[in-house]
Amino acid sequence: MKLTRDILKDHNEKIVLRTIRQMGEVSRTTISKKTGLSIASITNITSRLLEANLIKENRYGKSKGGRRPVLLGINEKHSWAIGVKVGYLYLYFVVTDLLGTPVLEQKIPLNTASYNAVVEKIADFVNTIVKIPEYVDRKFLGIGVAVSGSVDSEHGIVKSSYILEWGNVPIGPVLEERIKAPVLVYNDVDSFAVAHYTIGRAKKYKNCIFITLGSGVGGAMILGGKLYTGRGGAGEIGHMTVICDGKKCSCGSYGCLEAEISFNALVDRIKKKTNIESLKNRSCLTTEDEAIHYIHKALQIDREAVIEAFDEISVLLGVAIKNMINIFAPDYVLIGGEALEFRDLFLKKAILIARENSFGDLGDDVVIDIDDMGEVAWVQGVILNLIEKEVFQVDGRGNTYEV
Repeated sequence: MKLTRDILKDHNEKIVLRTIRQMGEVSRTTISKKTGLSIASITNITSRLLEANLIKENRYGKSKGGRRPVLLGINEKHSWAIGVKVGYLYLYFVVTDLLGTPVLEQKIPLNTASYNAVVEKIADFVNTIVKIPEYVDRKFLGIGVAVSGSVDSEHGIVKSSYILEWGNVPIGPVLEERIKAPVLVYNDVDSFAVAHYTIGRAKKYKNCIFITLGSGVGGAMILGGKLYTGRGGAGEIGHMTVICDGKKCSCGSYGCLEAEISFNALVDRIKKKTNIESLKNRSCLTTEDEAIHYIHKALQIDREAVIEAFDEISVLLGVAIKNMINIFAPDYVLIGGEALEFRDLFLKKAILIARENSFGDLGDDVVIDIDDMGEVAWVQGVILNLIEKEVFQVDGRGNTYEV
């Protein structure tokens, strides 16, 4: 491709933007040193970026003998993006600024998990936000969608989501046509992993495993510093077989980790162990919140049965973590999800089993951590990558060129 003057300008502007974002606040002289571009080029580029309102002059820095330098920063109010986690019978929305910082969160219940209903609700939310006065004059960058299951992010297709009962759903292209803005679709645990690796404690490590526990059991992997998805669906720890001829899973197989330790599986275990009629005869629990409420109720009236059920789950989870450690030899394992609400009942034992049974010394040095970002992480990763793609992404070489 011929490097025309306009392409060079855009390329160098992205380099400068990335440098400013990475450093937080930085002078023109420092940008020049970091990028290799001349002071004259930096002056011209930052003038264009200031005129476009993408950056701002924050304050004066310390002088090293001459005039005090003006420190530049990203104007986080220039644009905004939306992230949405598609859960079972709910949508969790996050609105962020240009830096990916959440400024608004909202959870909306659904009467159905049908694809059409989800698209309608997302479009309605976008139409509501764009009418808010503070967003009218800002650039809307698009939507990041986080959804469970196997996802083809390149084409925006949910290939299979057993929880939602979706198959080959082109939610990305359909939403793009509906809202007239870019849409990026990720597996929800991949998004969770990207958030932690980009702005969380995981960023200190090269090889990371992420496991989420709740209504389902999810997994994601950062290998060699990059999100690994294979052909889509890589890291599905929830569908690792842990019991031969075990319970039937939503995927159609038997004895999957998800089928054995998810909230529904835990509730079933409690029902089988308890002699309390009000717990044993509890009707089918549809939502995650209903399952959590049931577990809390059971703890109050038959704690022994609940402890026994969690004890069984801790063994299976420990074996699964051990398997991941043996296969990938990660530096870091992060455990998250709604089940952490009950962590005191199962997590310590699971981690101990994983460490003690890992091959050789693989379990000794791996850092096993607990999610501290909360629900926002499920969508923040895909939002950060959407913003990267639309605003900050530079060509693969990362070189700078004088114009």
